[in-house]
Amino acid sequence: MTASCGGLYPSYYSPIYTATKHGVVGFMRSVAPWYYHKYGVRVNAICPGVVRTNLLSVAEWGNFPDEYFTPVEKIAQTVGMLVRGRDDGTGTGVDGNGGEGGSAVDVLFGKAVEISGTRHYYREAVEFADDAMRAVMGSTNIEVLENAQPI
Repeated sequence: MTASCGGLYPSYYSPIYTATKHGVVGFMRSVAPWYYHKYGVRVNAICPGVVRTNLLSVAEWGNFPDEYFTPVEKIAQTVGMLVRGRDDGTGTGVDGNGGEGGSAVDVLFGKAVEISGTRHYYREAVEFADDAMRAVMGSTNIEVLENAQPI
């Protein structure tokens, strides 16, 4: 799935764009476990940084420093990595905490992969506020539901 860095952070230019890209990331995280565990289908989302498109005007693009644009080649390389299902070290893999980790992820499913310049990062979902919220949301976990005993 294609989201954007706007699916991880607010994009002040386009709040509706931000909302839809957050939706893509949330949707991917919600369906990925089901499809992987039920059918072996891996679902991920790429979240590229700024790429020159027709989304903004020439004047608006001028607000971004040229050195921070994400090369289309890096996006294609990251998509290829996701299709293969493993971070094979062909790029600079970085874990969600900013640490180096070219092969830190065994099987790529359910990953939001932020692409910033020539680097990629695995971004985890936010932590649960407390144990009660972990239990409530855990009750929707597809693995738990499939293994539950009938009452």
